[in-house]
Amino acid sequence: MQMVGDALESAMDDVEDEEESDQIVNQVLDEIGINLNDSLVDAPGKKQEEAKIAENDADKELEARLNNLKR
Repeated sequence: MQMVGDALESAMDDVEDEEESDQIVNQVLDEIGINLNDSLVDAPGKKQEEAKIAENDADKELEARLNNLKR
């Protein structure tokens, strides 16, 4: 853990060398199993909202078809 702290501290000290800092940060994140280049998964709330909208659209479509049958 000390090594990780030292790597982050040295990365923060050298602001001018962003490329090296990014490399060190990515190395540290790789060591703990995090990859910043992976695409993010949609949040569950967003998927639930999309499902609710799709359900509402399906309900409206079925209601319209039922009303057509009643005529």
